Amino acid sequence: MPRVVVLEWDDREARVAIGNVRPDEVTVEQAFVVPLEEASAPASIGERIGAALAEHQAQRLDVIVGIGRSNIELRVLSLPPAPPDDRPDLVRFAAQKEFTALRDDWPVDYVELGETSEGGIQVLAAVLAGDQVRHVRTVCSAWDTEPKRLVLRPFAAASLWNRNQPQEAPDAVLLIDLLESDVDLTVLVDGQATFLRTVRLPETSDREAQANALVGEMRRTMVAARSQMGGRQVQQIVVLGKADDHADLLRVTRERLDQDVVAFDPFSVVSLGRKAKREMPDRSGRFAPLLGILLDEASGATHAVDFLHPKRRPAPPSKRNRVVGWSAAIAAVAFLVVGYYGWQYVRLGSEIARLEERVREMQPVTERSDGLIRHERALNEFEQSNVTWIDEIAEMAKRIPPAEEMIITDFSLGVGRVPGGQAAMKGYVTEPDLIHEVEESLRYRNNKVAGKRGTRETARKGYQWMFDVVVLVPPDRIKFGRPIGRPPIDDSAKKRTAESSAGDATPSRSDDGAESSEPEKRPSSSNKDRLTSAPSGGTS
Repeated sequence: MPRVVVLEWDDREARVAIGNVRPDEVTVEQAFVVPLEEASAPASIGERIGAALAEHQAQRLDVIVGIGRSNIELRVLSLPPAPPDDRPDLVRFAAQKEFTALRDDWPVDYVELGETSEGGIQVLAAVLAGDQVRHVRTVCSAWDTEPKRLVLRPFAAASLWNRNQPQEAPDAVLLIDLLESDVDLTVLVDGQATFLRTVRLPETSDREAQANALVGEMRRTMVAARSQMGGRQVQQIVVLGKADDHADLLRVTRERLDQDVVAFDPFSVVSLGRKAKREMPDRSGRFAPLLGILLDEASGATHAVDFLHPKRRPAPPSKRNRVVGWSAAIAAVAFLVVGYYGWQYVRLGSEIARLEERVREMQPVTERSDGLIRHERALNEFEQSNVTWIDEIAEMAKRIPPAEEMIITDFSLGVGRVPGGQAAMKGYVTEPDLIHEVEESLRYRNNKVAGKRGTRETARKGYQWMFDVVVLVPPDRIKFGRPIGRPPIDDSAKKRTAESSAGDATPSRSDDGAESSEPEKRPSSSNKDRLTSAPSGGTS
């Protein structure tokens, strides 16, 4: 059973995990911390870590190193449609334009986020400076070893979380990993890390003050990540570590943010050896990235980002036997055609020189044309997503149930992944059947409605049933280059159905004895006033 050392460090400490790895199974033998307060040079850091590994009899094992978000540069890149084998070259080419300081010897790796509206692919590209790679190699050389992999720490923590979630888990999660002096904030959408931040907490012993500062960073992270999530919102906050270790943070987060907040102990999902059980380190959340790396190694999965083995174009299949078979025939044919191509070379040489000069002359024109094409594409995308929100809000206000039956607590507007817009609405109704009525009232003019329903909050008075609705609104029609709104609503069929139902209603008697066939009307109030005055947590 091979043993593997996984480690990562900052300016205060190194975190080390030693595990036995075999297919689909990991046993953590030891997990410990090495202080580094007075060690700043790579050699001295390596000596401290090497001495600790020698004490734990782990000097000659394979080493995998994790590296933090603060040591790299990240960019979201949009690639044109291309086969998967060509994407590594396209990412490298696009990175040379986006990362101004990128050098040829710097590793570039990426993860795919999804397809664009043009059929291309959107990727999250990561670049690590060459001196950082040399720094890691120098540290490892202190105990005569070479790193086997160089993995991005937040992706490893995300992998650990994804491996232990049920199918009904939220699809947008914010992971909080508290290290010695830094905090990793990673937003996951459908299990994929899409937005990464690392922040430094204030140096104070007041846990309440630290918790308040971190909650502010959480709010900023969720707002900044919303644009990369297509307007979706974080549904759950996960603090890596035991609940007892982060009691103050969990309490302050629940008080200040309207979010589901849970704690996740990374050691609860791996097997522990006898020594690891006896000498369990405190603040177990710090080891989540290391355990995620061990589980990825055990499963044989490719790490999301590995700077020592970045994604490259696959090597072409071997054609050695084929080449040997054709070599003799090619040699014979080559002798016959070499004379023909000799005189063609002289003639075509002058033509090539003329065309190269022409290409250089047309280069400025090509660059200006590319700029115009990009501007036109941006304008077309904006035009396709145009929605007259004032008209849509007014129409929604007329259709949803009255204020006596529902209230809206959160209303936000944004741009969807497809042309058009997206409106998100949260609130409460008096009866569970009204949730279906709310959804049906918003299905007009080809709107697409999806929602969650049925959660009851008995502590609320009157409005106890929560609903969560997302409405995808098609874009406005365009005429002569200008938006003219969406098509008018034809309610004639609904009116005829209502009149027919009114005619068939059973007559009722008034106080003076006269019969009346008018159906009883439900008291209502102005939906428009309620929609605009209800408390909202969204933005338009």
